[in-house]
Amino acid sequence: PVMWRWEKWFFGSAIVLLTLTAGLSYWLRDLDGGPWWLRPALLTCAVLILIVAVLWAAMRLRWRRRVKAADFEACLNCGSVLKGLQARQCCPQCGEPYDLYEVKLEWHRAMSEWP
Repeated sequence: PVMWRWEKWFFGSAIVLLTLTAGLSYWLRDLDGGPWWLRPALLTCAVLILIVAVLWAAMRLRWRRRVKAADFEACLNCGSVLKGLQARQCCPQCGEPYDLYEVKLEWHRAMSEWP
């Protein structure tokens, strides 16, 4: 599904950045503080990562609600609601061919893997 494509990469990079920020912060304790600009830069980086993580969680929750409200009948490519359309057709929004049975299965599978 739409969200599933990039969220693994995003989540992995956020973990790596948080680990680097924590590691650098710990390393600075032993270096007598390091350069004056490094601590504010690390704090800014950590705050930005936190803000992005909160926005990511909110967007994910929004997608969950949208797909559930559409009875799991949302285009896997663009997220357009397919409820009330024929079982096999092309998405009116993006033109991607779909089979409603396959779409529902894929959304159920994707939702069960999301925490």
